[in-house]
Amino acid sequence: MEELFSLLRVKRLAESKAYDVLIIDCAPRRDRAHARRAEILNFYFKRIFPIQKTVLRSCGGGQPRHVDAAAFDDVLSAVKRVYDELEA
Repeated sequence: MEELFSLLRVKRLAESKAYDVLIIDCAPRRDRAHARRAEILNFYFKRIFPIQKTVLRSCGGGQPRHVDAAAFDDVLSAVKRVYDELEA
C-alpha cells in the first residue's frame, strides 16, 4: 500500500506541472510478484468489485451494524476512486 500511495503522489506531482522533470530512483525489481499483484487488483476491480458492491448493498453483508448504509456506500465509493486514480 505504501508503494501505491507513493505512486499516487508522484502522479499528482506530474499532473501539477510544478516541475519540468521528476526523477524516481528506486531499486530494480527482479520478481514478477509486483506485476502479478497489479493483475489481481485489476481483475478484482473490473470483475468482482461491481458484483460485490451490489451484493453487499442488497443483503447488507459486510456492513457493520453500527454503520448506516450511506456511510458504507461512501467507503465503497472511496475505494473505487482510489483504484481509478491508480489505474490512471
